[in-house]
Amino acid sequence: MDRVTIAGGYLLLGMPAVNRVMEFAFRAIGFKNINDHHVSASRDLWKMVHDESERWETQHRKLPKRAPFGAALYHVFLLHKRQPLPQSEISTSN
Repeated sequence: MDRVTIAGGYLLLGMPAVNRVMEFAFRAIGFKNINDHHVSASRDLWKMVHDESERWETQHRKLPKRAPFGAALYHVFLLHKRQPLPQSEISTSN
C-alpha cells in the first residue's frame, strides 16, 4: 500500500470478512476456498493502520453498520497517506 500510494493520496479498500460464517456463505453460492483469495483479514489491516497512524489517516465503515467489528460481513477502509514531514522538522538524535 505504501509503495503504490503517493504522499497525500488516497486508497480505498473493501473486503469481505474472513471468518467461518463468510466461508459458509461463499460455499453456499459455489465459491470455495475464500481464504485463498482474501489473505489479509480486516483486523490485520485495522491494526496496521493504527500502528502506523503517523503515516495513514483512516476512515472505516462496516456492514451491518451497528455490528461489532468481528461480526461485520464487509469492511471498507478509506486511507489517506499523510505528507512526510519537511527535513527541517525532522529531529535527529545523536
